[in-house]
Amino acid sequence: MFGIGKWKTEEWEGEVVDKSELTASDGDGNDYTMYYLHVKMPDGTVQKKKYDRKLCEQFNIGDKIAKRPGEKKPVKP
Repeated sequence: MFGIGKWKTEEWEGEVVDKSELTASDGDGNDYTMYYLHVKMPDGTVQKKKYDRKLCEQFNIGDKIAKRPGEKKPVKP
């Protein structure tokens, strides 16, 4: 049995200050891209959050964003 996923308890809010993507290889010659939102938290720190491309495209730099417990993905509050 698996433990409770981090998404079930994770809670935060902040502002999107940057977006980035990184292309990597899995070692078998297959490339894949990871997408990130850089979120400035209320304490001033910036955290890099990894999500799928579709979700990252929903947010723009300057958007307020919040992740609530029990929700898998952040939303605009």
